[in-house]
Amino acid sequence: MQALIMPLNELAEFEELCKRRMKERGMMRICGCVNSQKTHMMYALSGGIRYKVVACSSESKAKQVFEEYRFLDPRTYLYPAKDLLFYQADLRRAKALIEEILTADSCVMKDEEINVFVDELADSAVILGARAWVKNEEFWPTRWRLLETIKLTLDEQGIEIPYPQMTVHVDGYNEKRNKW
Repeated sequence: MQALIMPLNELAEFEELCKRRMKERGMMRICGCVNSQKTHMMYALSGGIRYKVVACSSESKAKQVFEEYRFLDPRTYLYPAKDLLFYQADLRRAKALIEEILTADSCVMKDEEINVFVDELADSAVILGARAWVKNEEFWPTRWRLLETIKLTLDEQGIEIPYPQMTVHVDGYNEKRNKW
Protein backbone atom coordinates (compact mmCIF):
# COMPACT_ATOMS: atom_id res chain seq x y z
CA MET A 1 0.00 0.00 0.00
CA GLN A 2 2.96 2.33 0.44
CA ALA A 3 3.17 2.65 -3.35
CA LEU A 4 -0.21 4.39 -3.28
CA ILE A 5 0.83 6.78 -0.52
CA MET A 6 4.35 7.68 -1.62
CA PRO A 7 3.29 10.31 -4.20
CA LEU A 8 1.35 12.12 -1.47
CA ASN A 9 4.48 12.45 0.64
CA GLU A 10 6.01 14.62 -2.08
CA LEU A 11 3.26 17.25 -1.78
CA ALA A 12 3.81 20.20 0.57
CA GLU A 13 0.06 20.37 1.22
CA PHE A 14 0.00 16.76 2.40
CA GLU A 15 2.97 17.39 4.68
CA GLU A 16 1.09 20.37 6.17
CA LEU A 17 -2.01 18.20 6.71
CA CYS A 18 0.09 15.59 8.52
CA LYS A 19 1.55 18.26 10.80
CA ARG A 20 -1.92 19.65 11.48
CA ARG A 21 -3.22 16.18 12.27
CA MET A 22 -0.56 15.79 14.96
CA LYS A 23 -1.40 19.17 16.53
CA GLU A 24 -5.19 19.24 16.31
CA ARG A 25 -7.51 16.76 17.96
CA GLY A 26 -10.77 15.47 16.50
CA MET A 27 -12.21 15.79 13.03
CA MET A 28 -10.47 17.07 9.94
CA ARG A 29 -12.28 18.56 6.98
CA ILE A 30 -10.41 18.39 3.72
CA CYS A 31 -11.77 19.96 0.54
CA GLY A 32 -10.56 19.71 -3.02
CA CYS A 33 -10.07 15.96 -3.40
CA VAL A 34 -11.72 14.26 -6.32
CA ASN A 35 -13.74 11.19 -5.37
CA SER A 36 -11.08 8.73 -6.50
CA GLN A 37 -8.53 10.34 -4.14
CA LYS A 38 -10.63 10.52 -0.98
CA THR A 39 -10.07 7.01 0.32
CA HIS A 40 -6.34 7.18 -0.41
CA MET A 41 -6.14 10.49 1.44
CA MET A 42 -8.05 9.07 4.43
CA TYR A 43 -5.80 6.02 4.53
CA ALA A 44 -2.62 8.06 4.24
CA LEU A 45 -3.66 10.52 6.96
CA SER A 46 -4.76 7.80 9.37
CA GLY A 47 -1.39 6.13 9.77
CA GLY A 48 -1.04 4.87 13.33
CA ILE A 49 -4.62 5.64 14.27
CA ARG A 50 -6.52 2.58 15.39
CA TYR A 51 -10.16 3.62 14.91
CA LYS A 52 -11.61 5.86 12.25
CA VAL A 53 -15.21 6.86 11.58
CA VAL A 54 -16.17 8.13 8.14
CA ALA A 55 -19.63 9.67 7.74
CA CYS A 56 -21.06 10.12 4.26
CA SER A 57 -24.05 12.02 2.95
CA SER A 58 -25.82 8.91 1.65
CA GLU A 59 -25.80 5.16 2.06
CA SER A 60 -24.67 4.63 -1.54
CA LYS A 61 -21.62 6.89 -0.96
CA ALA A 62 -20.90 5.04 2.30
CA LYS A 63 -20.95 1.71 0.46
CA GLN A 64 -18.62 3.07 -2.22
CA VAL A 65 -16.14 4.42 0.37
CA PHE A 66 -16.38 1.12 2.27
CA GLU A 67 -15.52 -0.94 -0.83
CA GLU A 68 -12.59 1.29 -1.73
CA TYR A 69 -11.24 1.55 1.82
CA ARG A 70 -11.59 -2.18 2.43
CA PHE A 71 -9.04 -2.68 -0.35
CA LEU A 72 -6.57 -0.58 1.68
CA ASP A 73 -7.49 -1.94 5.12
CA PRO A 74 -9.33 -5.28 5.37
CA ARG A 75 -10.34 -4.49 8.98
CA THR A 76 -12.97 -2.06 7.67
CA TYR A 77 -16.63 -2.36 8.59
CA LEU A 78 -19.74 -0.77 7.16
CA TYR A 79 -22.36 0.25 9.67
CA PRO A 80 -25.52 0.83 7.62
CA ALA A 81 -27.20 4.09 8.53
CA LYS A 82 -30.98 3.95 8.78
CA ASP A 83 -33.40 6.80 9.33
CA LEU A 84 -30.64 9.36 8.88
CA LEU A 85 -31.75 10.90 5.63
CA PHE A 86 -35.01 12.24 4.36
CA TYR A 87 -35.29 9.28 1.97
CA GLN A 88 -35.48 6.99 5.00
CA ALA A 89 -37.53 9.44 7.08
CA ASP A 90 -41.31 9.47 7.45
CA LEU A 91 -42.30 11.86 4.66
CA ARG A 92 -45.96 12.12 5.71
CA ARG A 93 -44.96 12.95 9.29
CA ALA A 94 -42.47 15.61 8.17
CA LYS A 95 -45.06 17.22 5.90
CA ALA A 96 -47.69 17.16 8.68
CA LEU A 97 -45.28 18.79 11.16
CA ILE A 98 -44.43 21.57 8.70
CA GLU A 99 -48.12 22.16 7.97
CA GLU A 100 -48.84 22.37 11.72
CA ILE A 101 -46.07 24.94 12.14
CA LEU A 102 -47.38 27.06 9.27
CA THR A 103 -50.97 26.86 10.52
CA ALA A 104 -49.99 27.83 14.07
CA ASP A 105 -47.93 30.90 13.08
CA SER A 106 -49.82 34.12 13.83
CA CYS A 107 -48.49 35.94 10.75
CA VAL A 108 -49.66 33.30 8.25
CA MET A 109 -52.95 34.41 6.70
CA LYS A 110 -55.68 32.01 7.78
CA ASP A 111 -57.95 32.72 4.77
CA GLU A 112 -55.29 31.62 2.23
CA GLU A 113 -54.29 28.07 1.32
CA ILE A 114 -51.20 26.49 2.92
CA ASN A 115 -49.25 24.02 0.77
CA VAL A 116 -46.54 21.57 1.83
CA PHE A 117 -45.23 19.49 -1.07
CA VAL A 118 -42.39 17.37 -2.44
CA ASP A 119 -40.42 19.83 -4.54
CA GLU A 120 -37.59 17.56 -5.72
CA LEU A 121 -36.20 14.06 -5.44
CA ALA A 122 -32.51 14.99 -5.12
CA ASP A 123 -29.39 12.79 -4.86
CA SER A 124 -29.40 12.41 -1.10
CA ALA A 125 -32.66 13.99 0.03
CA VAL A 126 -36.30 14.55 -0.65
CA ILE A 127 -36.61 18.32 -0.93
CA LEU A 128 -39.80 19.62 0.63
CA GLY A 129 -41.37 22.94 -0.26
CA ALA A 130 -43.93 24.98 1.59
CA ARG A 131 -46.10 27.92 0.60
CA ALA A 132 -48.09 30.14 2.93
CA TRP A 133 -49.28 33.72 2.58
CA VAL A 134 -48.18 36.61 4.83
CA LYS A 135 -48.36 40.40 4.62
CA ASN A 136 -45.48 41.95 2.66
CA GLU A 137 -44.08 43.81 5.67
CA GLU A 138 -44.03 40.58 7.72
CA PHE A 139 -42.45 38.37 5.05
CA TRP A 140 -38.76 38.30 6.14
CA PRO A 141 -39.24 38.01 9.91
CA THR A 142 -41.89 35.32 9.37
CA ARG A 143 -39.73 33.42 6.88
CA TRP A 144 -36.73 33.41 9.23
CA ARG A 145 -38.85 32.38 12.23
CA LEU A 146 -40.59 29.59 10.29
CA LEU A 147 -37.32 28.18 8.93
CA GLU A 148 -35.82 28.06 12.43
CA THR A 149 -38.99 26.54 13.92
CA ILE A 150 -39.18 23.90 11.17
CA LYS A 151 -35.52 22.94 11.65
CA LEU A 152 -35.80 22.71 15.44
CA THR A 153 -39.07 20.76 15.28
CA LEU A 154 -37.72 18.24 12.77
CA ASP A 155 -34.62 17.82 14.98
CA GLU A 156 -36.78 17.24 18.07
CA GLN A 157 -38.85 14.67 16.18
CA GLY A 158 -35.75 12.79 14.96
CA ILE A 159 -36.22 13.73 11.30
CA GLU A 160 -32.80 14.66 9.98
CA ILE A 161 -32.15 17.07 7.16
CA PRO A 162 -29.28 15.70 5.07
CA TYR A 163 -26.48 17.74 3.58
CA PRO A 164 -23.54 16.68 1.43
CA GLN A 165 -20.62 15.90 3.68
CA MET A 166 -17.71 13.66 4.34
CA THR A 167 -16.32 13.62 7.86
CA VAL A 168 -13.20 11.83 9.00
CA HIS A 169 -13.05 11.34 12.78
CA VAL A 170 -9.54 10.75 14.07
CA ASP A 171 -9.32 8.89 17.37
CA GLY A 172 -6.30 7.97 19.39
CA TYR A 173 -4.98 11.38 20.45
CA ASN A 174 -3.58 11.50 23.99
CA GLU A 175 -4.47 14.97 25.20
CA LYS A 176 -2.37 14.78 28.41
CA ARG A 177 0.81 13.86 26.58
CA ASN A 178 -0.07 15.89 23.48
CA LYS A 179 0.76 12.84 21.34
CA TRP A 180 -0.99 10.33 19.11
